[in-house]
Amino acid sequence: MKILKIADVELQASENNTLPTAEVAKFYGVDDSAIRKHLQNHQDELIENQHYIVEVSLKGTKKLLWTLEGVYMLGFFIKSERAKKYRKAVAKLLKEIKQGNVQVVKSEYLQKLQEVIKEIEEKSKLIDEYKNKYLYQLELTNRLLLEKLESSKRVSFSDEEIRKIKELYKLGLTPAEIARKINRKRASVASKIRALKERGLI
Repeated sequence: MKILKIADVELQASENNTLPTAEVAKFYGVDDSAIRKHLQNHQDELIENQHYIVEVSLKGTKKLLWTLEGVYMLGFFIKSERAKKYRKAVAKLLKEIKQGNVQVVKSEYLQKLQEVIKEIEEKSKLIDEYKNKYLYQLELTNRLLLEKLESSKRVSFSDEEIRKIKELYKLGLTPAEIARKINRKRASVASKIRALKERGLI
């Protein structure tokens, strides 16, 4: 029987080193449904007979059991506080191993753990890359939406109105006077006059 531990929480596997979904959920501080949801969402990474086993009774009822490797993998996907402790504990262990503070005993258990840790690190890098791409696309989309919104707020003038604005401005009329003449708001006319000046049209 093997013992899995996260901080002060321990979990004992059965003789065949598998754990029922309810125990795994309790271990990570989540509901059974959360475990099943992660299995559905990560079917390409959680592999049957490697990370989990579906046990069928004589009556045809199915029971979902998790291997130790499967429990480790779930710790990467679950966002509970206990799962966070697990990831921190793994990160700390890796750091201590690299610094030579921990003597690693070569065993099948530790080898499996190291393989899972390596896989987690690789997936973390991919997630960071996807996250950065998503944030960039989101920022770009927001910028375009803001530009469209600002554009929609700008008042458009017909060619005839622009001709009158130029003509009246050259006669010395103020933006307020021109606005009254063409039945437009003073701020809109003043903005249009500035734009025409910037383009050197008046």
